[in-house]
Amino acid sequence: MPIYLNYGGYPEAVMSDTIQKDLSRYIKSDIIDKVLLPDLPSLYGISDIQELNRLFTTLAYNTGMELSLENLSSGSGVAKNTIKRYLEYLEAAFLIRCVNRIDLNAKHFKRVTSFKVYLTIP
Repeated sequence: MPIYLNYGGYPEAVMSDTIQKDLSRYIKSDIIDKVLLPDLPSLYGISDIQELNRLFTTLAYNTGMELSLENLSSGSGVAKNTIKRYLEYLEAAFLIRCVNRIDLNAKHFKRVTSFKVYLTIP
């Protein structure tokens, strides 16, 4: 279990000492450069790849914190309508998980103003 928490769910990261020594380079070169930047834009027709990268970076630094569309928009420089779409795309690619607030009866609020976003791989 500690290996998963330290290096995530990628077997290559667990098995290679080279990757464990420089995990940030591995995340950038193998996850962001191979999954986030080429695959999502080609699947969903995203024209501004840097905008998607800025949003994902903002989400990564604020994982587990309560966020709103306004906060994400000001932090990443991406329009609110675009953020909604990008969140759906990132969640469909299993890179993030959005968690909305619920009331005391475990029902979702009708007007969601804040939510939490978690990276699916630590």
